[in-house]
Amino acid sequence: MSSSLTNLVVSPTNYTTSSPPPPSPPPPPPTHVILFYKYTPLPLSKASLHEKYAPLFAKYCTGARMRGRLLIGASKNEGLNGTFSGSYAALQLFTASMAVPIGEEKEEEAIKRFVEGNADRGCIDESLFEAYLPLALSFRDGLRAFHASHPDVPSFTIPKEEFKWSENETGAEVFPDLHVKVVKEIVSTGGKLESIPISATSKGYLTPSEFHSAVAAHSSSPSPSTLLIDCRNSKEVAIGTFANSLNPNTKTFHEFPTWVDKNASKLTSCSQILMFCTGGVRCEKASAYVRSRLPSGGPTVHHLRGGVHKYLEEYGGGGHFKGKNFVFDSRQGMAPKGGGVKTVGKCAYCEAPWDTFAPGQVCTVCREQVLVCEACDGRLREYHCGDHMDLKEIYFTDLSSFSLSALEGQRSGLVRYLEGIAVGKAYKS
Repeated sequence: MSSSLTNLVVSPTNYTTSSPPPPSPPPPPPTHVILFYKYTPLPLSKASLHEKYAPLFAKYCTGARMRGRLLIGASKNEGLNGTFSGSYAALQLFTASMAVPIGEEKEEEAIKRFVEGNADRGCIDESLFEAYLPLALSFRDGLRAFHASHPDVPSFTIPKEEFKWSENETGAEVFPDLHVKVVKEIVSTGGKLESIPISATSKGYLTPSEFHSAVAAHSSSPSPSTLLIDCRNSKEVAIGTFANSLNPNTKTFHEFPTWVDKNASKLTSCSQILMFCTGGVRCEKASAYVRSRLPSGGPTVHHLRGGVHKYLEEYGGGGHFKGKNFVFDSRQGMAPKGGGVKTVGKCAYCEAPWDTFAPGQVCTVCREQVLVCEACDGRLREYHCGDHMDLKEIYFTDLSSFSLSALEGQRSGLVRYLEGIAVGKAYKS
């Protein structure tokens, strides 16, 4: 680079009172986001999938400037679980690549027909589409070669209906980077549900309209014969859920099977169980596990196909879901389209209406996210979740700002707290 360029300094333009202001830059295009999963056998070692399968997805996503997360389950009982952000063109081509069967004749034409038949052409940047199309075709060539060399891994499609779409209208990225990872389970249960076969999933589906009708009937006349179970974690439930739903109060999904075991009698006593989660992937195994714990001829078990995400695509703010849908990206919560969204979340400290999880607002004890309003945030040193709110005056991570007398008070408080919970053989001398 020449010195004349490296030393170039551009001074701000000075406008007189008669000079027109500079034109405002156009708003950035919205960042589009897709959510998807597929239970399909991938019975290879983690090393093999990491070496031969994961790079196919990483190459396309990197080339098409996509970000997000993809989990690849190395098991006959797992599959794919992913969410990506990027341009509309890049995501439409990825969706087409997964929806059009491998080996389709004239694949380029098939991909173009799929996009033309399903995309909002007004949202597609044609130059990006043409730039990323060769990447999509190369991605499919790689998938075809992989399945040909691994006949024990069946090829598969993900129908267009199984993709959930949303957008961030500010244009800001919702993921910091791209991660394609090979794992044991595509939804972690600590191994508790990894033995559930794929044949036990994909049962008991209710479409959004069918689920809507079932929830309407339950809401108009609540009955113990019907259980509406929210399979998500407590922090997700806190900002939005269906009315009259049951919250198992879990912090992680691997706690759900334990909750089912402890509540087996309650589950058995009803005649109908309705279940839902964010996008459907957790309910596949959760509903299968519930069925496995029920006696023959017991309650019917159904779950919302496509999860809350698909339900809100169809009903927006006019359905039975109240509040925001928690999402696992920087948005944290996604309000239904159509407006009229009521804030159902509450500040953990003052209980004022609040439904925004802010970065860094995590429990100092367990690192769980905490809902804290702006007014309370300004007076807090650290945060405590509902499970640890009784420690808010005596347990802190950063002790540097406390006086010696304050630290002695905290120590005394912690001793009393431990004496109160120290029961059982483990605490006997």
